[in-house]
Amino acid sequence: MYFQHVGVASVPESYTDRLTPLFADRFERLRLFELEVHDLVLSKLTRNHPVDREDVAYLAQIARLDPAMLRARYRRELRPVVVGDPAQHERTLDMWISAYLSGG
Repeated sequence: MYFQHVGVASVPESYTDRLTPLFADRFERLRLFELEVHDLVLSKLTRNHPVDREDVAYLAQIARLDPAMLRARYRRELRPVVVGDPAQHERTLDMWISAYLSGG
């Protein structure tokens, strides 16, 4: 198993309510959780690095991403706490939805 320390991450405010346990009965003292897929996509929004865009494109292929949910969760839970220009992040989200979720 590979772990990577992430010093700063921009995630929606209520992401912890949606965490899913991984390998729940496998380890005695280790608990692992994964982000819900929409939260994972939004966690990549502010950096918008090429690898983040590749990740979002891949997630769009394998998961049922809902553009309306992404927009709503961004506006409700991420925009109020996001670092940087919120309008720029919203434009990036719109571009991702157009490119990866609308067949565009």
